[in-house]
Amino acid sequence: MSISRAFRSSALLVALLIASACGGQAADAPGVTVTATATPPSPEPSATPESLDAGPAASDDIWLEQPFGPDGQLAVLFYDDGGQSCVRFLVDVPGATPVSACGDPARDALTAVQAPQADSAGTLYTIIVGRVFKPATRVVAVEVDGGATFSVNVDGDGVILILEGERRAVQAVPIDAFGNLTGGIFRF
Repeated sequence: MSISRAFRSSALLVALLIASACGGQAADAPGVTVTATATPPSPEPSATPESLDAGPAASDDIWLEQPFGPDGQLAVLFYDDGGQSCVRFLVDVPGATPVSACGDPARDALTAVQAPQADSAGTLYTIIVGRVFKPATRVVAVEVDGGATFSVNVDGDGVILILEGERRAVQAVPIDAFGNLTGGIFRF
């Protein structure tokens, strides 16, 4: 009996994810800056939270707010929209637009969104944010173009990964504390 290439690839990815969840480190690709907690170097922000136009109603939760470049601000929001649970990020720099994605918590393990975004100094980053629906999920492994994989710890039902330059996330894998999948693999 032959094992399909896709299964072998997925099995290899799961094995690598288990190893990284157990204390291993993902190898950084050349020219990639990994910021698992989403803090690109920057001085104090000049933007205030009040200057961010979040879009959703005031009842929505701001999951993360932090400086983005010398004069910008990054905000990640969780909100609900007609039975769907959503994540949105926006950057307070000229020309930036909010980026959102929604998922069904009864069916999905997580939802995620990605977009390239220049900070206030013009440095280009790829921002990948996700909202985790399964409480058992402790790590989300994000595979990007070129095969690099980054393990991102879940914090308050969310994950964020900021990579320098323009990259493309391929998939996000939700993993529990024991290295098991907690749901389906999210494909971008």
